[in-house]
Amino acid sequence: MPAFPWTPHGPLDPSREYLVLATRFTVTHHRHLPGVLRATQELWQGIGASAGLAGHTARADLVRATLSTLSVWGDADALRAFVRGPAHTSVVDATRHRMSASTFASWSELGAALPPVWATADRALAEASQQQGP
Repeated sequence: MPAFPWTPHGPLDPSREYLVLATRFTVTHHRHLPGVLRATQELWQGIGASAGLAGHTARADLVRATLSTLSVWGDADALRAFVRGPAHTSVVDATRHRMSASTFASWSELGAALPPVWATADRALAEASQQQGP
């Protein structure tokens, strides 16, 4: 399945450094992916109201039973505030039992190099997965 289009949330400062976060969530069984997508849909529709979010995208891979996200944040505090917020916590609580693996990768990029591309995110996620081990 192709990625959702990149959704910017305001202009980027080309000389500013931003925090990029890539995530990959693998569900326990292919049949759970549509339910996980439904559970996260409301979160993704409301993510634009998150303070410090510069942009985001997501994609699902039905063959590999994965959901991946790619987001850009003004700083780590903004990302932490989102992750600890009620909308994100609610989705995590509702879907945790359907997940078999989660991988996270983050790095800094200048605004001039954004938006990030999936090829870079895939490399970062592969490296993070190897570091996490089995």
